[in-house]
Amino acid sequence: MPKFTVLGMMSGSSLDGVDLALCVFEQRGTQWSFQILQSDCVPLGAEWEERLIQLPEENAEAYLQAHAEFGHFLGATARAFLENKEADWPVDLIASHGHTIFHQPAKKYTGQIGDGSAIAAQTGIDTLSDLRAIDIARGGQGAPIVPIGDQLLFSEYKYCLNLGGIANVSDKRTDRIIAYDICGCNQLLNKIANRQGLAYDDGGKLARSGKVNKELLGSLNESAFYAQAPPKSLSNFWVQSIPVQKLTASTLSNEDVLATACEHIAQQVVAAVQAKESTDADNDKMLITGGGAFNAYLVERIAELSALDLVVPDRELVENKEALVMAFIGALNLNNEVSAFSSVTGAEQNSILGALHKAGITS
Repeated sequence: MPKFTVLGMMSGSSLDGVDLALCVFEQRGTQWSFQILQSDCVPLGAEWEERLIQLPEENAEAYLQAHAEFGHFLGATARAFLENKEADWPVDLIASHGHTIFHQPAKKYTGQIGDGSAIAAQTGIDTLSDLRAIDIARGGQGAPIVPIGDQLLFSEYKYCLNLGGIANVSDKRTDRIIAYDICGCNQLLNKIANRQGLAYDDGGKLARSGKVNKELLGSLNESAFYAQAPPKSLSNFWVQSIPVQKLTASTLSNEDVLATACEHIAQQVVAAVQAKESTDADNDKMLITGGGAFNAYLVERIAELSALDLVVPDRELVENKEALVMAFIGALNLNNEVSAFSSVTGAEQNSILGALHKAGITS
């Protein structure tokens, strides 16, 4: 019965901080169970937030320097987290997603900064990083990578929707699982909330007080990406340069822009899942996690536009599911098991994700 303790780390596109989840995974037969022992979200700080936003426009030397320095920042963050853990759990591995700066699978590259070697050096713990690279090298999208957790840890749900900076979904068939990015999500909503001096629209209260603008909604919905069949994925650059740009250029009130953005997200989520053939008509349960799960107005709009049985779990899982799955990818790597499906990413074969950076010194 393999059993692993892994620290998962995730810095998402919404720039809300570094999520850390220390997890135990145990395999019995073909079934995996998990327990989140401890979790936290550590703010990036204004300096790193601005640096990450600007980094795509910098030169190669600045990128490499940020890659190394962000790795040391993540390593120091992980070390402080583990030094303050509530019990003396031995940690087998750190699995760090890093922060995506570039993602161009059609050009066969992706870039998540946060050097795994620096994390290993800072913590003295073997570290898995560069989680998407091998799938990209095999012709895949390198995204989404959470479906392995949706398949093996949350098998009771037909759909697992992540309302993060970018909305993505896992759609589980009886014979296979597919998953894909849907549209921008919190990156859109937070950008407009920022104009009100807010980090985010708490519970969707501002959006609820606004009115949907049909012209802006039509403009948001017109992208050819939405009609593409999976596998498909979105980059932060695409989200910022197309839908975010349309929202920020609008002269409507912030409330109306937020209401329209929520309607756009809800429509795209429902259209995406309803457009797929189902071989399990009796199971329409959808697990919703990510920061957008706390946006009650957005969740209500998804519910009202669909016949899905929506489930928003407890706060710990909502906030930590992605870090949990990063940790699970680490456990699967330790167990030499597949962690990315070609049916999800379009790669030529399944992959065991990640590059391992050894912390130990051998004589």
